[in-house]
Amino acid sequence: SRAPRRRSFLALMSGVVRRGNWLVPARIQAFACMGGIELDLTEATLTAPVTEIFALAVMGGVVVKVPAHVRLESDGFAIMGGFEDQLVEPASRDPNAPVVRVRGFALMGGVETKASGRWEMGARGAPVPVPCARISDLGSRISDL
Repeated sequence: SRAPRRRSFLALMSGVVRRGNWLVPARIQAFACMGGIELDLTEATLTAPVTEIFALAVMGGVVVKVPAHVRLESDGFAIMGGFEDQLVEPASRDPNAPVVRVRGFALMGGVETKASGRWEMGARGAPVPVPCARISDLGSRISDL
């Protein structure tokens, strides 16, 4: 199936959650007013090399989660609220990786972007993503701490 070129999400005193396996269009508009929107792209398929998300939060919140293999760019501002990315490092440093660009504005609300997965210090002291652990690996990881 073919993804639409753009998609809009509206949360008016309510909540919208989009997660799982879905086709992400090239442009998304998310407007949350006294409500919340969560856009989880970690299992989704990006249909364009650059995905642009415009987030507007008025006394509400918008959260965008991206997988570790994409480049995440975020730019916005807030008045009596927050516009924040939760990245230790860019989600990916690969110049050929797909780009997710989040722009927006928060008024007495918040816009948050974050990469999925866990991070650990790599050989050069830079954070690197850790692949999801299997249940059998958890015991050995805990004992290594």
